[in-house]
Amino acid sequence: MLKVLREIGVPDEIFDQKYIEVWNKIDLLEDQEGFVENLKQELTMTSPNYPVVMMSCKNGTNKELFLNEI
Repeated sequence: MLKVLREIGVPDEIFDQKYIEVWNKIDLLEDQEGFVENLKQELTMTSPNYPVVMMSCKNGTNKELFLNEI
């Protein structure tokens, strides 16, 4: 996704200021807690300059976290 945005000319500064990565449908994961822990470790190592929110629009999981990021 970031590759496509860069290809169409979106500057990297935008990602620091106006970009939120949202992973929807976490309600479909069998081991949601394990997945979240693994992702937290990965994000700690990669340190993206933008927030990453895992949520479920279906049941509202992390809806408040998403709204706070906006």
